[in-house]
Amino acid sequence: MRRVLLALLLAVFVCPVALFAQLPEQMLNAPLPTDPKVKIGKLDNGLTYYIRANAEPKGRAEFYILHNVGAIMENDDQQGLAHFTEHMAFNGTTHFPGKQLINFLEHNGVKFGADVNAFTAHDVTCYNISDVPTARQGLLDSCVMVLADWSGSISMEGSEIDAERGVIMEEYRTRRDANWRARDAMMKELFKGSKYAERDVIGPLDFLKSFKYDKIRNFYHTWYKPELQAIIIVGDFDADAMEARVKRIASQIPKTEKPLVRPEFDVPAHPGLVYSTYTDNEARMARVQLVYTLPAQHKQPKTVGYLRESLADQLAIQMLNARFDEIRQQENAPFIAGFGGKQGIVRTVDNMLLIAIPKPGEIRKALTGIITESQRARQKGFVASELERAKADIIRSVQKAYDEKDKTKNSAYIEECIENFTTGEPMLGIEAEAQVIPVLLQTIGVPEVNKALEKMMPGKDLFVFISAPESEKAQLPTYDEVAKEFNAIYSSDLSAWVDNVKTEPLIEKLPTPGTVKSEAKGKQFGTQEWRLSNGVKVIVKPTTFKDDEIMMSGWAPGGVSLAADADVYSAQLAGQIVAMSGLGNFDAVEMQKLTAGKQASASADLGSNYAVVDGQSSSKVDELELMLQQVHLLFTAPRFDEKAFSTLMGQLRTVYTNQENDPNTQFSRRLRNAMTDGALRAMPLSLENLDKVNLAKAKELYMQQFANARNFTFVFVGNVNLEQLKNLVNLYIGSLPAGNELKWRDDGVRFPTKPRKVEFPVKMETPKVRYAKVYNADAKYNEKNLLDIEALKHVLDLRYTEEVREKEGGTYGVRSQGFITRLPVSQARMLILFDTDPAKAEKLIPMITSIFEELRTNIRETDVEKAKKHFLKSFGEQVRLNEYWLEVVKEFELTGVDEYTNYEKLVNALNAKSLQKSFEKLFGTANAVEVEMEGIAQ
Repeated sequence: MRRVLLALLLAVFVCPVALFAQLPEQMLNAPLPTDPKVKIGKLDNGLTYYIRANAEPKGRAEFYILHNVGAIMENDDQQGLAHFTEHMAFNGTTHFPGKQLINFLEHNGVKFGADVNAFTAHDVTCYNISDVPTARQGLLDSCVMVLADWSGSISMEGSEIDAERGVIMEEYRTRRDANWRARDAMMKELFKGSKYAERDVIGPLDFLKSFKYDKIRNFYHTWYKPELQAIIIVGDFDADAMEARVKRIASQIPKTEKPLVRPEFDVPAHPGLVYSTYTDNEARMARVQLVYTLPAQHKQPKTVGYLRESLADQLAIQMLNARFDEIRQQENAPFIAGFGGKQGIVRTVDNMLLIAIPKPGEIRKALTGIITESQRARQKGFVASELERAKADIIRSVQKAYDEKDKTKNSAYIEECIENFTTGEPMLGIEAEAQVIPVLLQTIGVPEVNKALEKMMPGKDLFVFISAPESEKAQLPTYDEVAKEFNAIYSSDLSAWVDNVKTEPLIEKLPTPGTVKSEAKGKQFGTQEWRLSNGVKVIVKPTTFKDDEIMMSGWAPGGVSLAADADVYSAQLAGQIVAMSGLGNFDAVEMQKLTAGKQASASADLGSNYAVVDGQSSSKVDELELMLQQVHLLFTAPRFDEKAFSTLMGQLRTVYTNQENDPNTQFSRRLRNAMTDGALRAMPLSLENLDKVNLAKAKELYMQQFANARNFTFVFVGNVNLEQLKNLVNLYIGSLPAGNELKWRDDGVRFPTKPRKVEFPVKMETPKVRYAKVYNADAKYNEKNLLDIEALKHVLDLRYTEEVREKEGGTYGVRSQGFITRLPVSQARMLILFDTDPAKAEKLIPMITSIFEELRTNIRETDVEKAKKHFLKSFGEQVRLNEYWLEVVKEFELTGVDEYTNYEKLVNALNAKSLQKSFEKLFGTANAVEVEMEGIAQ
């Protein structure tokens, strides 16, 4: 069928263009093929499996088990127990009692949280073991055994259920912010009358504290059945052997006596316009949402016509979003951001969402704007030039995926298998997609795309939902006002969209090229080094990790450090102003249209101590050239447009006006202030600081550093043709002006020299305590210290998970971050942060400190071994990534630190005793700051 379909499709297009406005009905009804590289089967017990051999990452595999079961299956007296069941899968199974499962996997370098995790939604529950080394067959057997245990052999011991209650309640506390509450309010109204409106996945807090064991056991034994499950395994292995392994192990899962058929949960229609609002004291900004409810597309037969319809939908949404993006960049735009998309929020129906983010006090303007522009598209449709760009983007994306088909990561295939199992979404495989999709796109014209948009925005059956900060409650329109506005726009004759396109080249007159004055092999990493005639240094690291990717980074000393205190924020925003303004003769919108269908981008900014320029392109010479043209203009012709600046300031004021409503934002600001000893130039942007931003000063500070290329070093990593790259570098970088040498300046910002504790109360809807402690001490910036602090952080994570999360049930998780600063001074730093119940804070905060201090004398060898296994596993994956080598080469050039050559040797030398010595060396004399935010019920 696969070959026949491709042959038929391709045969149609030997006809003249005028003849392929419509595909034959027979072809539209032809079923789509399935990727032959995926082994799909069903065991006698009803369990489905997907197995795909894939070479990247080398020597790694992903193991998933998907349960076509979620919170929607809960009875009224089981709310939250689908999610609770997910947690219990990590607290004992038949073959891995207690915490043995996590312990076993971490001994093999597979880390809980990072590599071992799960999620629960309304319709599905999914568990994963990721980045598993495939060299040892016994480990592969064990991973399949874990999936089999997760199918129906979770222990559900009463003591473990009770221990997990605290963790779940703290997850509840951590997640219930203003955004969560707004989404919950929307779901209740959008799906009113259905079970989806009555389930929020995590469940009510009081019930989670006290439910009887039989409630969760009944849910588990009722719904965790093999006929509702799929095992998905993708990785670097022999597919036949993996299939045999799955059959041997998973066939032992008992067959259900009376197999279940997954029930459907209807969503009733709500004709006409439905309107609802939600306000919250902790909300940072308002949001206007228009939601259309549509039949679930996945219920249609998966034919060529289905794929063609999906492509038409994708084109329409892509063009609508391009319009929204163009509008948001206009002066006095009705919204600072607009988005559109078709989603299956729940399984039963699809929803077309149109979202606008208003400026403070302009909710009605945003509502009018999003209605007007969506109705303009529905009424007048799109124009040919818009469609050409949208098609070019899709074709280029498909082509890139095809070019990289042998370098595609395992994770990319997992989602395809999940969608295929749950909704029957086709899995053609990239080889078929690369042939079929461009052909089908030729059959889709403007009329087809317009029709697709009309189907996604049907008539006047519409749900309008507006969420806002409590302070803007008085500005919310009434139902009558919303209905009047919508009906007036719907019935009006809107003007058609005008698509202005600039056809001239980005650089009309090419610069006079420079030359390569000297060439040499790099000291490390197999690099090539060129010194250009204008003084610029270029380092090239050729790789074949990706066939169609080149990454670039350039830097020069200076950055924001050269700005006076009064000009810090102007310097910080200089790069964003250029991005909003454009380059050369092209404004930002014209730049987006110019680069449509191309893999080429570049940006510039002023970092803390360096001016930086970053870029990425494909390996195709025309796209590499386009990226370098943008680099050239970032130095020679950046735009600082007054209107673009005004628009950017309006957008940022929207972000910052109500940011202090959010307790976590308040906490971050207090923590930053404490860590920098109150230094004014270290404070993050705020509404007050925006008034200090000056366009002329931003331009002056930017041009001071980018008008002079002499200081810059550029690194290119990827699949490069050295001669082509050299010619283009000479033309676009070698031609940049040279100037005087600049150096970064010590800005005087330092961590406090004495202990400091900051405590403050905040009113909250769901009270919690957030606490952070940061240790800091002088330390040398070298390979060993960088590794040791990462190892200490890893060991600390293990201890906090074991002691604070699992034993105490005191938090959803303790986050730690260990690093060494380099500029302006070299210091070791460890940040520890967690959320908890205010009633538990008094006990847990001293525990956080004592566990950290115990590392001085009590590090377990088993924890170090887990860290080593994880480091070596991750290293084996990272060395095959272009982004890894870009950072390694940059680090060596900037600091002389080689994070590659001796890494494995340093990791293998780690042990408990050496880490205890490192702890004493790095943190033995450390000073600490503490910040504690206490939530108080509103």
